Amino acid sequence: MMFKTFVRALAFTAVVNAQSIVELLQQTPNLSTLLDLVDNYPDIVQALTTTPNITVFAPTNDAFAELLAAQPDLGNQPDTIKAVLQYHVAPSRIPAKAIPKRGTFAPTLLTNTSFSLVTGGQRVKAQRKGRRVTLTSGGGAESRVVTADVQFDNGGIVHIIDKVLTIPADIASTATAANLTTLATALTQTNLLDTVNTLPDATVFAPTNEAFAALPEVPTGDALASVLTYHVVNGTVGYSTVLEQGQQIPTVNGASVRVTLAGPAIFINRSFVVQRDVLVKTGVVHVINRVLIPPAAGEAPAAPEGGHKL
Repeated sequence: MMFKTFVRALAFTAVVNAQSIVELLQQTPNLSTLLDLVDNYPDIVQALTTTPNITVFAPTNDAFAELLAAQPDLGNQPDTIKAVLQYHVAPSRIPAKAIPKRGTFAPTLLTNTSFSLVTGGQRVKAQRKGRRVTLTSGGGAESRVVTADVQFDNGGIVHIIDKVLTIPADIASTATAANLTTLATALTQTNLLDTVNTLPDATVFAPTNEAFAALPEVPTGDALASVLTYHVVNGTVGYSTVLEQGQQIPTVNGASVRVTLAGPAIFINRSFVVQRDVLVKTGVVHVINRVLIPPAAGEAPAAPEGGHKL
């Protein structure tokens, strides 16, 4: 196989005391499944062996076994397996000590538009929690780094992780899994679901079912579409780490929403973000506790009031 054969060629050219990624994987028995899978994709082999300063999030054999037990048909989906592997490679060097407590959203090699509509590659969230480093991927799935900062030549780093990263799903699947059923139904009723599912580089502020239920009257037709498009941003993936105090973000509706940072809390207009940074195929979703109401023409977006209810 190409990946294993590559070892022999690299062995003659390797710098003294510099271990290649190929050699590293071969010499780590608990990463043999990753080695076998990568061997099937020459372009991933090329990226791993020639790209400087990359980071590989390497699932253990047990992690892959758990994934394949949960998704037994995955072995018959080579394009999906390739996407999964690409999602575990960041084209930048990310040592554990450089990962902040608030988290960072690292681009990956997953750029296939069948799986990601995020410019520069789908992101994975890396965050330091005490002495641990965790990775958050699609559906809020968490993987723990069990061995950090394994160095290889060309400036690369491997972090060994205990769970395979989950590729972020589209808005429809994510909303259903998160019990945001009223939002999903409203998007379907207004014929906006397909649009939101395919809108690249998007941020969606997703009201909970309770938020919709708290409305005195749920709008319908064009009025509902106007409200829903006020919850969608196109062209800006607003991860929580890049939101700024007082920032006004234009929405698909045409009006802007206002960001307020109150300590660790984030508000969008008067709505509190109850769950931040849910990664999706098109970007990111922030779950909010109130429905955003578009301002009248000429009005500024509402700011949170004192004594707000979280």
